Amino acid sequence: MTNQQVIQQQFLDKFLDFILVKCPNCELCARVVKLDKKLSGSTHSCTCPHCGYIDVVNADSQGPLELSEAVDPFFQLPLYLETICPERRLWAYNLDHLQYIESYIEVKTCGACFDELSVEHSLPDWVIHKQKEALNEIQRLKDTVFCTFK
Repeated sequence: MTNQQVIQQQFLDKFLDFILVKCPNCELCARVVKLDKKLSGSTHSCTCPHCGYIDVVNADSQGPLELSEAVDPFFQLPLYLETICPERRLWAYNLDHLQYIESYIEVKTCGACFDELSVEHSLPDWVIHKQKEALNEIQRLKDTVFCTFK
């Protein structure tokens, strides 16, 4: 992607159908997956291919979703794709979200105004100012996922 390309604003809810989290049993990479096609009140499962952990939750029973930093909104588990670099947290729900963040950093669209629920709004300012460090951390996060599922 080049600096001349324009990145289309994405909202965080676009990435909620498949989330990588730290398993509450073994702390390896587990998956939170949307089990139905409902727009609201959907059912999600959390499964770990490493230890066999499984849990299911219906979003109706939880009330409104709260999208908070570095935690999945359904089970409140820590995200697997998160790091501190250099002094702030960088996190992503899944590899598509991480790829979007990487593209955003490469395009350097700093200074633009974004909606409060957008991916861009959730990014710390340092990802643009410390582009090389942020991109290195993104690659490290990608590598941890690929190593986990070999």
